[in-house]
Amino acid sequence: MVKIESAVNNFLKELNRNYKQLKFLIGVSGGVDSMVLSNIFMKLNLNIAIAHVNFQLRGNDSDEDEQFVREYFTNLDIPIYIKKVDTKTYAKEHKLSIEEAARELRYDYFEELIEKYNYDYLVLAHQANDVIETFFINILRGATLFGLSSIPQKRSQIIRPLWHVSRIDIENYADAQNIPFRIDKTNNELIFLRNRIRQELLPLINNMRPGVEKTILNNIQILQEQSDTYDFLLKKYLEPYIVYYEDMSFSINFLQLHLSKIAVLHFILSPLSATFDQIQNIIKALPKNETRQFILPDYNVYTQKSKLYVINNHTTFPEITITKNRKTIKEPFEINIKIASSDELSINKMPHFAFMDMEKIKFPLKLRKIKEGDSFVPFGMKSLVKISDFLINQKATPIEKHFQYVLEDATGQIIWLVGRRISEVVKVDENTKQVFVLESKQKIKSRSEQ
Repeated sequence: MVKIESAVNNFLKELNRNYKQLKFLIGVSGGVDSMVLSNIFMKLNLNIAIAHVNFQLRGNDSDEDEQFVREYFTNLDIPIYIKKVDTKTYAKEHKLSIEEAARELRYDYFEELIEKYNYDYLVLAHQANDVIETFFINILRGATLFGLSSIPQKRSQIIRPLWHVSRIDIENYADAQNIPFRIDKTNNELIFLRNRIRQELLPLINNMRPGVEKTILNNIQILQEQSDTYDFLLKKYLEPYIVYYEDMSFSINFLQLHLSKIAVLHFILSPLSATFDQIQNIIKALPKNETRQFILPDYNVYTQKSKLYVINNHTTFPEITITKNRKTIKEPFEINIKIASSDELSINKMPHFAFMDMEKIKFPLKLRKIKEGDSFVPFGMKSLVKISDFLINQKATPIEKHFQYVLEDATGQIIWLVGRRISEVVKVDENTKQVFVLESKQKIKSRSEQ
């Protein structure tokens, strides 16, 4: 009994010697691990609150878990936050597994509570067996060094004081202290990989080598330290070669990068859910001149001449209306506008300037991001050209295409591919009397330039 309390107390002392002045939010499912953990925190007279998420995945059992947690901590006058979520619908809408959806919903809610009520730490009840089971799950699913590190004992504001404590010790403590808890019946169903590892694989390994869990846990701790060190050093090394943009898109130049491509790409792309096969195909595509595209859940990855472009596909781009009398716009980038007489105007041929015949323009205009299927008649040409083809001919990089805007008139006709070419339809000629002049100040900036 005292062993678990001492383990938690010692962990908190190492975390912060003033831990008794801190505020802790404890994630409680109602199971034995989280009930024991919350009781130990209460025994230490710490400033705590409880957070519970009802995932609505086990019918009445889920509701009974919620009711149990609510009544138990309400009776003890402990602040409690409860949220009911539709996990199945969320998973379907976001194309996630049920497990991934539940994890996202859970952590999003915890983060919301931490920010709203200024908690210092989120406390979770993962214990030694969870850590070991996750280690084997990651091996079977395919894991990098980060995955082999399993569940960290501390990361940012998230702490797991029971990381070194076994499930059996926690159950014995609950029994000795008469701590009530709920039992999740699905823990015995062998359709779940974690349950098969718990009930079939680990007993087999223990029969081969009794007490092996302690060795595995020690190795995981070493792997975590090595992983953190590797991450720190690799990030430092890669800094000169990676450019990050305002929407978390980024590019990396492999031409002068003298490191293993497979190591670097797994380090960069595995957290973005790239598969092993995708990374292998990206490595093959990197040195080629033509652009190749690879689709990840939240990013599109492009290779082109030893450069890698990782584009955030959830970026929203504003649409701006431009009326005849507008003099300037500031967002999403600056454009200066004026109307001038053709007699007093000298035309600047730099591509960031646009000169158009005022009589040929149908207002209001709309500044927007390019979209699939866009086409226009480029200045000097007689027929429509797809903007995607035009940008290929211009040798535009994937980042430049990502931030490319067009200006369209009231009929939906594109009259300016911003910063590149106006449309033949609105060109200035010998009959032009008034000229609509635009000067784009758009510059694709890296985050370091902002």
